[in-house]
Amino acid sequence: MPQERYLALVSHAVQIYPLGDQAIVVSFGNVTSPVIHDRVMALHQWVHSQNFPGVVDIVTAYSSLSICYDSAGLMRAGVESPFTFLKEKLQDAPWDDLQCASAPREVHEIPICYDPALAPDLSRFAKEKKMTIDELIALHTSTTYLVFMIGFLPGFPYLGEVKAELQASRHATPRQVVAGSVGLAGRQTGIYPTNSPGGWQIIGRTPLSMFRLDHDRPARLAAGDRVKFYSVSRSEFDRLNENQ
Repeated sequence: MPQERYLALVSHAVQIYPLGDQAIVVSFGNVTSPVIHDRVMALHQWVHSQNFPGVVDIVTAYSSLSICYDSAGLMRAGVESPFTFLKEKLQDAPWDDLQCASAPREVHEIPICYDPALAPDLSRFAKEKKMTIDELIALHTSTTYLVFMIGFLPGFPYLGEVKAELQASRHATPRQVVAGSVGLAGRQTGIYPTNSPGGWQIIGRTPLSMFRLDHDRPARLAAGDRVKFYSVSRSEFDRLNENQ
């Protein structure tokens, strides 16, 4: 990234505003950027380390952080304005150092079967992009993706960014999508954790469960993680699927 672009991003104006009466949002602007996301994750790390009273959850997104708090509990503890209390705490954050405070996150290697029987949009999408299926697979597996956020469904990872050749529009009308399906939409790729309506272009499927209620951390992935896909055969997919 050019130095001037980096400096413009890390110096982007920060906005702090309420989200109802139970949450406060810190926004770095409507930006999709690994640099800005690193600042979001670093702020998450800092807020978590402060153990502010009343905080019940911290939710990261592409370029913002939402801090959920127990407003009634804080007021019972003598805090006159929970929003003002947390806003003042946030204004004391080490903003100049946030861009380098985020710790490295886990890299997940995830198997994907690109068999057309599991990928209803694969053949058509490859033709639209004037490439072979093998070329499409090579492009999709050549990138290590950043998990920008988890949302839409529990455990659904928004991964980016895909190479320009793979950027895709959503279907005009959502249809039923099978759990484990891997899709493309805009500059993103993602994995449906459960059976769900969806409009992304489905090009493959993973045998891995992306959301597991019986685990301490139900979502397999978390914001800030990295993901590397690798291609497996249909027989390997079936074998892995049986062992879930």
